[in-house]
Amino acid sequence: MNYPGTPKDVHKTGGNYDVYAPTDLTAVKPAGEWNKGKIQIKNNEVTHYLNGKKVMEYVYGSDKWVADIAKSKFKSWPYATPHAKGKISLQGHGDEVWFKNIRIKEL
Repeated sequence: MNYPGTPKDVHKTGGNYDVYAPTDLTAVKPAGEWNKGKIQIKNNEVTHYLNGKKVMEYVYGSDKWVADIAKSKFKSWPYATPHAKGKISLQGHGDEVWFKNIRIKEL
């Protein structure tokens, strides 16, 4: 594993990386098994699901979200300010990572 050290909860599967930890750390499957994730955004209300379980929700762009971003490593990153459209990022910290059946659907 190439992740530097022991991951913090805010870096675990299902969370909003470095901002919010998933509320159910047991929803993730062990290494070598497929996880199924879903992120739903409606009227700036963001809900994360992992393997059929709701693991977090927050309001994108809210005062709380802005304050929480300011405490994260993204505080000085230009894309971390609220915006209507953006990019999707997938990560693996240098390990071999596989993704399948990625779908984006505008609601």
